[in-house]
Amino acid sequence: MTKLNLQLFAAQEGVTTTASITAQAREIDFVTSFTKSIQPLLDILGISRPIKKANGTTHIPLVQQFAGYALVVSFMLKIIIGILPDFSIIALLLQFYIVYVVWEGSAILMKIAEKDRLRFTILSSMLLIACPAVIEFVFNKLTVVLN
Repeated sequence: MTKLNLQLFAAQEGVTTTASITAQAREIDFVTSFTKSIQPLLDILGISRPIKKANGTTHIPLVQQFAGYALVVSFMLKIIIGILPDFSIIALLLQFYIVYVVWEGSAILMKIAEKDRLRFTILSSMLLIACPAVIEFVFNKLTVVLN
């Protein structure tokens, strides 16, 4: 077993001392502050109503299954673009097939009432198309910053 010389990574003497830190430490409850910030947004978008099962509990696995079915299109397009990058324009257009999958899945899998189906389809489709793009953008920026 090889031993590493961890002193190689240690800070030099006198770089940071307790005297150079002038800020006072404070405790931040991230969960509480995040909940206070996100709740008005959820209320405005109208997506704060959880899906209920017969016994009154929320049915998170059903929502995860529904999102998984809808995102298969996006994941397959990413794989195809990785293999055939010339098809990026066609793949961008085919990404909107997610809207059709959400429309059909909202009635069959999620049992959304017909009067709420259009609003559910539009909001869900926007989130399912935008969230992977935003996550990819953030991770690409983080990769550049951290390298």
